[in-house]
Amino acid sequence: MRLIDADDVKKMISDTFEKEKDVINSFWKMGTLMEKVDEIQTAYNVDAVVSELDKASCVAQPVGWSAKKEIVELKTAIEIVKGGGVDETN
Repeated sequence: MRLIDADDVKKMISDTFEKEKDVINSFWKMGTLMEKVDEIQTAYNVDAVVSELDKASCVAQPVGWSAKKEIVELKTAIEIVKGGGVDETN
């Protein structure tokens, strides 16, 4: 999986079509392609990862700690981060 910035892709498309102004339909095609970029599924959703970590956390006082802290088990955190916040069922 490769992470991309949709704004960078749109700029690349725009720059490419700007150089090809002589093509009558080039700006219509550019707009269509830019709309398609918006339809690309996010490869990594930081907000979703943070939300999942928040849901998985609990307040605990591990042995040796002087106060209770909000924690997430490492195994759970790793699974959430690897998932990238993207729902793979779609």
